[in-house]
Amino acid sequence: MMSVEARHKGAHAILGPTCNIQRGPLGGRGFESFSEDQYLSGMASAAIVKGVQKGGVAATIKHFVCNDMEDERNAVNSIVSERALREVYLMPFQLATKYATPKVFMSAYNKVNGILSSERKDLLGGILRGEWGWDGLVISDWFGCYSIKQSLEAGMDLECPGSPLIRKHNSVMHQILAREIPMPLIDERVTNILKFIKFAIQSGIPADAPEDTKNDTPETSALLRKLAADSIVLLKNEGDLLPLKEKDKIAIIGPGAKTPRSFGGGSASLNPYYQTNILEAIKKHLGSDDVPYALGSEVELSLYDLGKVVSTEKGPGFHVMVYNKPVEATDRKLLDDMTVESSKCLMFDYSPKGADKNKLFYWDMEGDFTPEVTGEPTKF
Repeated sequence: MMSVEARHKGAHAILGPTCNIQRGPLGGRGFESFSEDQYLSGMASAAIVKGVQKGGVAATIKHFVCNDMEDERNAVNSIVSERALREVYLMPFQLATKYATPKVFMSAYNKVNGILSSERKDLLGGILRGEWGWDGLVISDWFGCYSIKQSLEAGMDLECPGSPLIRKHNSVMHQILAREIPMPLIDERVTNILKFIKFAIQSGIPADAPEDTKNDTPETSALLRKLAADSIVLLKNEGDLLPLKEKDKIAIIGPGAKTPRSFGGGSASLNPYYQTNILEAIKKHLGSDDVPYALGSEVELSLYDLGKVVSTEKGPGFHVMVYNKPVEATDRKLLDDMTVESSKCLMFDYSPKGADKNKLFYWDMEGDFTPEVTGEPTKF
């Protein structure tokens, strides 16, 4: 299903699975991984990779390796013994490589024993390509390339995303002319990129293919519902509390009951075909709106996503108009006009046609907010 969905999104590769080890609570992206158990993580990753690539879409296993913390993630140094590295942290990647052969590996942000993962020749070249015999494309994590020569020599083929931050054309050429970087090394990196491009072409997915929602089908919904239900494990049921009986009196408490926590933030965010919140689902199941609810403790660290509570004439979300000049300018030119359903906008590669040479542009966002109830503001 992931492969099918990728095709509907015009994607030649999926940036997953993640199989870093969940060894503690400081890994803010731990929810993307599978387990604290290295064997389970490896076999689960292998299954995901097989399924994705069976449909002609590349899987990108990540983050290689010891990417287990988010605090100062570009600078954190993971200090690990050789045995723990081999038996715990490398094991999921090794199993996935043995049983599924992912087309792409993504290097990690962090250092391992004092050396950046993207610059460790012993990991990318020695273990991955040498010992394991893997032959594919190595890419950096987003803005996770920190050098030209060291990363090229280590075995990182492609700096991501998009236009390079480090491997700029003039800088690379300068090092080639100084004979700091030999052309056979460039040829090796480029060959791996071309092999991936060949695989992408064979998938039949056009370049810059448009996205569509044709995979929003009853079959897709049924599979996703089954996966969600099967993933829940009940460890204890003291006093036969579950399943709840219709005569039981219940109250729903917590912000997640009305605002679905169906995905993570940043690059883990997405626009699902539909969402169901817990409170409304329970009301529907009981056939009654008489279900007590309380917010409880708020969990938002920043302003709530206003895109979820505003609307326009076209539907939910903001009406966005993109201009070349600020609002006080009298000669503003409209560059883009669209609807966005979130106020938390990531614009890594967004640049409207007509923006100036610095890619400077201005957003006007409009949306109507209607409170659910009428009343006085809460007093603290």
